[in-house]
Amino acid sequence: MKSTRRWQQLLLNSLAIILGNALYSLAVALFLEPAGLITGGATGIALAFGRLTGLSVSGFLFLFNMSMLVWGWAVLGKKFALNTLASSVLSPAFLALFERLLDGRVLTEDIFLCTIFSGLGIGVALGMVIRAGASTGGMDIPPLVLQKWFRWPVSITMMLFDIAILLVQAAFSQPEQVLYGIVLVITHAHGDHVGGLGWFDDYYMNKEDVGKYAMEGVDFRRQYAGFIAQRSGKEYAYNVEEDIRPWPADAKPVRHDLEDGQTFDLGGGRIVTAMRAPGHTPGSMVLIDPTTRILFAGDACNCNTLFGSLPGDPTFVSVETAGKALKDIYALKGKMWDKCYNGHHDFRPLGAPLADDVMPNLIDLCDQLVSGNYEAKTVPGMFPNMPERTVVTKGTVMVTFKEGGIHEPKK
Repeated sequence: MKSTRRWQQLLLNSLAIILGNALYSLAVALFLEPAGLITGGATGIALAFGRLTGLSVSGFLFLFNMSMLVWGWAVLGKKFALNTLASSVLSPAFLALFERLLDGRVLTEDIFLCTIFSGLGIGVALGMVIRAGASTGGMDIPPLVLQKWFRWPVSITMMLFDIAILLVQAAFSQPEQVLYGIVLVITHAHGDHVGGLGWFDDYYMNKEDVGKYAMEGVDFRRQYAGFIAQRSGKEYAYNVEEDIRPWPADAKPVRHDLEDGQTFDLGGGRIVTAMRAPGHTPGSMVLIDPTTRILFAGDACNCNTLFGSLPGDPTFVSVETAGKALKDIYALKGKMWDKCYNGHHDFRPLGAPLADDVMPNLIDLCDQLVSGNYEAKTVPGMFPNMPERTVVTKGTVMVTFKEGGIHEPKK
């Protein structure tokens, strides 16, 4: 029985790798190449080569992937190379096939549609490959080699490589094509997290936060940043008045739904997955990057977590619901993420992740509130002229709540 299940799983994984590479190549051939869009990773290098020389993108991609595969085999070992082999061969092979079949035919010349569908196709495709336990090869390999040789962080070197690849493409791409390669994703709609929204053409936000918060006002954002700078006693890297700017007068960024399980391709095989985390706001989301093993929690997990609304308020989320969502996210620790970063740094050193006990302590406090077995206390408001608040604490974690907002309303 176990042997049969292993073979079934192997078959499913193999099918996912094949279909994932086919979908990836189709998205590149159908949308990315015709629109002249830029991207990172080995595909970005191949596209740059093709645009500079007029030679085959798929042929260069194959040669590049094979050279990286040999390098990975020599430095990282046979097991790694075998996990990378399939994508290293299948991706350029499918790309060559689709280039030949399409023969210059274009499905749409709308650059926005090409951006959306190439991102969607590549994101789903890479998600399939990674979930099947395979590597996408190519530019995944140099950061891993540098980590082994010099202990340089994979996340940093991968980011630097992608920046360099994007800059090379940007040098001979139209500004519009470059700008459409930039996507903004926000975790929730509070004013201190969406202040720069007006400077982007498009953004992704969960629909549950739409229309419930004032996102455009600059005064609140400046005041809030000033409060944090004062209370933290730490150096702030920006000037509150100069760097926190009003939206452009003609700013009309286009919102796209941010859904649970949605993926974003950052290039170089990095796939970031969005996951719902209602609590701090109804539409709060977290982002998981399995490549760097990082969870970005926004305000869903914080040393000073706020659950401050009541039933009937359009922003209401019960502590009960928030606790369940946090448990689902924490269950992925060790599988998809190891370190958690959030949207505020004033309770820890700048650039440092949250301590490992923050999320479990936050979950435990939610459980205490739901069970009714808790000891609350009253503390001053977070900022001057704000009313006192009711909190529970454990370790470094403080949860602000209201007595009537713990449980889901009875229907």
